[in-house]
Amino acid sequence: MRPIYNVSSMAKSEFALSYTAEASSIRQARSALRAFADTQGATREKQDDIALSCSEALTNVVEHAYTEPGGEIHVCASRDGEQMLVVIADDGCGPGFPKRVGLRLGMPVMSAYSDQLTLSRRPGGGFEVRLLFALC
Repeated sequence: MRPIYNVSSMAKSEFALSYTAEASSIRQARSALRAFADTQGATREKQDDIALSCSEALTNVVEHAYTEPGGEIHVCASRDGEQMLVVIADDGCGPGFPKRVGLRLGMPVMSAYSDQLTLSRRPGGGFEVRLLFALC
């Protein structure tokens, strides 16, 4: 994992790291996001919602974004007032034909446990999931 930019210069209400797009990174990123949510005043229940939703988005990157090993998952989170925004992005081919067929529950889970879900293709390539959570 590596910082997207100098973490020491970021405000305490921001978080940004990149991880290798592999299964072990899902747990690392999820734990980091849960810890960040805790520092932002999220309740345990809200931390669970954030961890579950983000886990699904992270898993989608690992399973669907890249055709070759070595891609990255970009994870950013920020607090704006009483809301926390999490952005999980990749530089890969985005959603398409999965490498393997799963239960296809990721999008419904992200939608159910976040307050807003936005999916978009990135202009330079890749895909982005934006999850918004009310902290209060």
